[in-house]
Formats: sequence, C-alpha cells, structure tokens
Amino acid sequence: RCQQQGVQKCFYVKLNEDSLKRQETRARFVKAFSSENVRVKFSNKNGNFYVFDGRDGQQSTLTIRQREDGPSIYGSIRSEEGVYNIEACSKNGGCNIVTYTSNNFFSELESPNDAI
Repeated sequence: RCQQQGVQKCFYVKLNEDSLKRQETRARFVKAFSSENVRVKFSNKNGNFYVFDGRDGQQSTLTIRQREDGPSIYGSIRSEEGVYNIEACSKNGGCNIVTYTSNNFFSELESPNDAI
C-alpha cells in the first residue's frame, strides 16, 4: 500500500474509541490524526458508519468494524490538499494504515487510467 503510485505519506493509525464517542456529542473541529494538521467535525453516524465535515467543506467517511484483535477502519479523510485513505492491514483487526495522496498527483496524470 505504501509503495503505490502517488502515495506521499504512509503511517499506521490506532483508533481512539473514547475520543470518537466524545465527538458524537460535541460540535467542534478536532485533529483527524495526531501527526497531521487535518481537522474534522463529527456530522452523523449510522450504525458503524461515520460522517465528518472538514473546515473546507469536504466530507469524510469512516466505517469501523470490531474484530478479534481490535477495530478495523475503512474510509477516507479529505482535505483541500489531498486525501488520506484508511484501511485495515489485518483481517483480525487492530492494524490500520493511512496513505496520503495529494490532489496534485491526480491533476498531473496524462490519462485518467494512469492511476489504475
């Protein structure tokens, strides 16, 4: 995943479940990742599907599944500069990886099929 074309950053992430639950009752912007300056605000939840709004109006989504070794996270956090894709790296959960791709990567492609 980290070696995919266009990936500029790659790091592991652990879900802070307490913080996520607190966001459901607060309407304020918080950092999506402790190591990045991307801020989101909880918008709504449907089961294990979460929607967040960014300061720039971008909408982000996460699906969280509880597994044997911890939560598995799938989704994307969008910003004006690019997208942070999150996916589980273990079928048993507890391991989640984030890859960041700048919007410039997509605009610089010669053909839309180059990203496939």
